[in-house]
Amino acid sequence: EGLGHQGFGAAVEGLGMQDHVARAREGEDGGGDGRHAGREEEGRFGILEDGDEIEINAVDNRISVNLSDAEIAARKAKWVRPEPRYKYGVLAKYAKLVTSASEGAVTDKYL
Repeated sequence: EGLGHQGFGAAVEGLGMQDHVARAREGEDGGGDGRHAGREEEGRFGILEDGDEIEINAVDNRISVNLSDAEIAARKAKWVRPEPRYKYGVLAKYAKLVTSASEGAVTDKYL
């Protein structure tokens, strides 16, 4: 996390590379860092492993992983939701309430 998600976008833009760099982060906002995929992928990033080949097609706005349906199903079956980083306090409340970036990252949708 050296630069953080906002610092990364600033670095990419500072180099003039925003139209040439793709960044995929689950559960984060897109910011100014070129193409982005987040929660819209329905949590599939959690099953990826080192060495998996990911194809990013900016023309068709599509991100895919080169895995068989059987392998995806097997990985999903063994996946366990990680414990929340924050279990109490303001950040825990925020994490529980905030919607995805594609929905505006609002905290009052379900109130």
